[in-house]
Amino acid sequence: FPHLKELELHDTAVTGDIRDIGVHDFPALESLCLPDTVHGGSEYKFQQISKVPSFMHTVHLLLQRTPTLFPKNCLSTAFNWTLSEDSPTFTRTKQCQCVHMQ
Repeated sequence: FPHLKELELHDTAVTGDIRDIGVHDFPALESLCLPDTVHGGSEYKFQQISKVPSFMHTVHLLLQRTPTLFPKNCLSTAFNWTLSEDSPTFTRTKQCQCVHMQ
């Protein structure tokens, strides 16, 4: 799809892996939104922390090509990744009780 400018798949059942998107795929793409059913998509839950660097490398390469590819060009809101509670490396911590001072 050499002329595709926007790929919005957030509310779909599409599966796959963000690492399969090469820097030469979708050359005209200006906006990309992937669901959590795609490995590395928005709100994806990692099973292992050790997998995160390869995902970040792919995101870095895509952002080098198109700096505005993800919403607001902000990785924390574009992906919002977490470690799955089913992960063997998941550790539950106590909730922080924040005090707001005025």
